[in-house]
Amino acid sequence: MYFVSHDSIEIPIGPTRKSVNTNYYPWIPVVFVSQAILCMVPHYFWETLNYKTGIFIRQLSAALALTDEKARKVMKEKGSTIRSKIGAAKILLETLKYNSNRMDRIFGLLPPRSYLSILYIFYKLLNLVNIIGQLLFLNRFLNTRYTFWGAEILWDLYHKIGWKSSGHFPRVIYCDFPRREDSTGHFFESTAQCLIAFNFFNEVLFIGIWFLFCALIIINAISIFKLLLFVFRKESRIEFIEDLLKGTNIDRFHPNFNYFVHNILGKDGCLTLRLLSSNSIPFTISQFTHELFKQYKNFFPDKCFVANV
Repeated sequence: MYFVSHDSIEIPIGPTRKSVNTNYYPWIPVVFVSQAILCMVPHYFWETLNYKTGIFIRQLSAALALTDEKARKVMKEKGSTIRSKIGAAKILLETLKYNSNRMDRIFGLLPPRSYLSILYIFYKLLNLVNIIGQLLFLNRFLNTRYTFWGAEILWDLYHKIGWKSSGHFPRVIYCDFPRREDSTGHFFESTAQCLIAFNFFNEVLFIGIWFLFCALIIINAISIFKLLLFVFRKESRIEFIEDLLKGTNIDRFHPNFNYFVHNILGKDGCLTLRLLSSNSIPFTISQFTHELFKQYKNFFPDKCFVANV
């Protein structure tokens, strides 16, 4: 299958047809399914590996849910919920204490105390690479001349440069197929016009996908930048926890505050609260963080300087 411009006076012959082929058309449903599967790969990667340190984000999020119905939706009916901020705080602190005392390496490489943070960064990078790879693949798959083909095809449409001239998502193409001469029984190649009106919908869908992927690339890039600042910049974690504890008598000037943030919670504990805060109302996370601060002296008694919180 190949496209011939309405301005052309002859059909291309031999190798020249490759530059105008539209062989992607029959594979479009397969590409859509493959794209859907690839978009789910990073999610299942995270779901499969994030539990290695015993910090179950989903279970903690269900424990902070306001209602049992909300908790069941969070858990997706996959197990019981804690349903208590006090119990959830206790479990998280026990897990953080256990991980701080572990001497092994997960997968022989990653320290347990910062495993969740490293894995989440890798998960976000995997999302970004996945989307960029799909965007580059689509450009090659659709056999366009443009670098920013979604925007440029839309620009063509705006300037009334249709498929008849550009050849992008053509509605009428030429198809070569073998034909047998009845009198001699010999096969020969015959050319005929083929109508693929559904390319109108393909054009709209692929332009929409292109802009969606571009938006996701920008969003993911910004998210990764903020995540790296949060994980590797101490001041970012201090500001985040201090913001969660607003309304209490605890701030960065409290004698135990910095130790609580850096040595008790650490990178994984702070990231856990950050992930929980994106799925819960601020007041609930504030209460949960305060509960963590009140309870941590029971798990780290030798590391608590002031008992009154």
